[in-house]
Amino acid sequence: MREFCLLAIAALLLTSCEERPGSAPLRITHSVASGEMSQTQATVWARASKRAHMHVMARAGKDAALYRHQLATDATDFTARVQFDGLKPGTQYSYLVWFDDKPATEKPPKGAPRREGAFKTAPRASDGRAVRFAWGGDTAGQNVCRHADRGFPIFRHVRRHPLDFVVTLGDMIYADEPCLPMGGYGNPQVPMATDQARTLAQFWEHWKYLRADRAFQRLSEDVGFYTVWDDHEVVNDFGPKRDYRSYPPYTGRRLMPIGRAAFEHYNPQITTQHRYYSNVRWGRHLELFFLDTRQYRDLAEQHDQTAKPKTMLGSAQRDWFIDAFTKSNATWKIVITSVPLSIPTGFPLEGARDGWANQAGPTGYERELQVIFEAMSRARPRDAIFLTADVHFAAGFRYEPLGQADDYTTHEFVAGPFSAGLFRNDEYDGTFNAKRLFLYAPELNNPPRSYEEALPWFNFGLVQINQQGLLTVSIRNGHGVEIYSHTLVPEHRKPVVTQPVP
Repeated sequence: MREFCLLAIAALLLTSCEERPGSAPLRITHSVASGEMSQTQATVWARASKRAHMHVMARAGKDAALYRHQLATDATDFTARVQFDGLKPGTQYSYLVWFDDKPATEKPPKGAPRREGAFKTAPRASDGRAVRFAWGGDTAGQNVCRHADRGFPIFRHVRRHPLDFVVTLGDMIYADEPCLPMGGYGNPQVPMATDQARTLAQFWEHWKYLRADRAFQRLSEDVGFYTVWDDHEVVNDFGPKRDYRSYPPYTGRRLMPIGRAAFEHYNPQITTQHRYYSNVRWGRHLELFFLDTRQYRDLAEQHDQTAKPKTMLGSAQRDWFIDAFTKSNATWKIVITSVPLSIPTGFPLEGARDGWANQAGPTGYERELQVIFEAMSRARPRDAIFLTADVHFAAGFRYEPLGQADDYTTHEFVAGPFSAGLFRNDEYDGTFNAKRLFLYAPELNNPPRSYEEALPWFNFGLVQINQQGLLTVSIRNGHGVEIYSHTLVPEHRKPVVTQPVP
């Protein structure tokens, strides 16, 4: 117990020293990261130990370097982001970040702290090259945090794959839960310097805890990210009218604006009016649609009625999605939603639903999902899959959402957790004619009793689309071993069955 207490004290001392401007040497505290890659744009992020100017130089091969700079201040916890425009589509870029006290220096002075990173820009819509990316979510929840010796092992396995980008699909922090010296599976952990976040500084601590993991840093240095948020970036099951707790330490204070600010400070994205829904075309075969399932939703407790359907997306986002999906001519359209389609979520389980499914109850958001499915079925091409996380086990589903009315089919694949508590739920909603393809989770009557037993159940997903447009989804476990794979053929590639002439 003594060593755990010493770890906790060390973490507190490290944090207090790091935040004291003083005369300590300037350094880059949490490496670098990049994200929001389009055909011509990308964002680079870093954090300094104190107020300083962040300088970034990006280059593609032997091309002339591009330069940007931004001041990092205590208002953003000494984080800073710069956006590069005018980049070449489908191109690998390397970049160098350094900090100093000068506002514009296009060459790093001797001794300035520096870090290198890389990202790829999205190819043009006419480019038929293959694409490969990883996705997952749910990190440091239920006191399953950074192992004292191994950190978050899952990110080392993600990094072993040649990737174009990574999608983190929410709950990358658990701002409403602590990380203690003794982990949920009995192992020693790196303790966090705070517990349940209710101030901006405490939300920052949760993000710093994630970004202090060296395996996550190295992955962030190697490849660009698209970052989605979910409830635990703020508080469990939150929405715009349900972002507080009535018991201490929340006592009625709204937390969404605070958690949202920390989310923006600690991720490589530049948003306008906090808009997190977007789409990005990645060559001929892929367009990604990122949904924000949190900021615009109706109350989870509200009934979903024919006369007054509920919304999870809000009318503006829903209309945008239907329009963008319909206009896209990508071979595959991948919809990123942080909450699952048919797996029941929300607490208590017999009460308000947090995800799309209503599980035969009065809540949920199924009427809006029905509208979305109908619009997707009318698009041409209409091949699409959904990628989700949130439930802390991996699964796959095939849907015939319109039943006899249409032969339209789509799929949902669920991944995670990266490192969090493990839960199993064998139930799923049948409203949209779901057929479960697989479920990867420990048995309810035989849960893991140690970290070694839990580790294989952590997981992440991989998506690969080859040059011919075939899409393969696979799930890798906490040892990096493939435990499931499923290949889908686009509709226009499927053989046409004809009836013989009489």
